[in-house]
Order: sequence, then C-alpha cells, then structure tokens
Amino acid sequence: MSDVVAGAYFGRWLVLSVDTSTRRASCRCRCGTVQQVTFTGLLSGETRGCHLCVRHGHLDAPARLPDWRPQR
Repeated sequence: MSDVVAGAYFGRWLVLSVDTSTRRASCRCRCGTVQQVTFTGLLSGETRGCHLCVRHGHLDAPARLPDWRPQR
C-alpha cells in the first residue's frame, strides 16, 4: 500500500485525491497551483512543489551531488 493518501503533505504539495490505476495524485501547491503528480515523484522527494515555486525560489535549493570525477 502506498503512503500517498488524500490530505497528506509532500513538501509544498497537498494531496487532494489519488488514482491508484495510474499512480498519480491530484495535488495543490501552497501557492494554489493544482497539478497531477506521480506517486514516485512525491515519495522520492523529486517534486516538492510546482514549477512556479521552483522558479521563484520558494523551495530549498536541491542538494549538490558529489563530484565523481577522478582525483588527480
């Protein structure tokens, strides 16, 4: 069973309804944007808010990945 249920928060997203057949949730961002979001995106933290919040810096900057280049 998935942890994505109506009323749950994932970052700035509030889950309004879920469709288990497509594994998508109808979510509302705190800014008011309503969008369909995949369960995977919500559970992994890949998406924490809508594109407008990302663009305007309302979300924390994503953590930088380590540099995997070989050391000289």
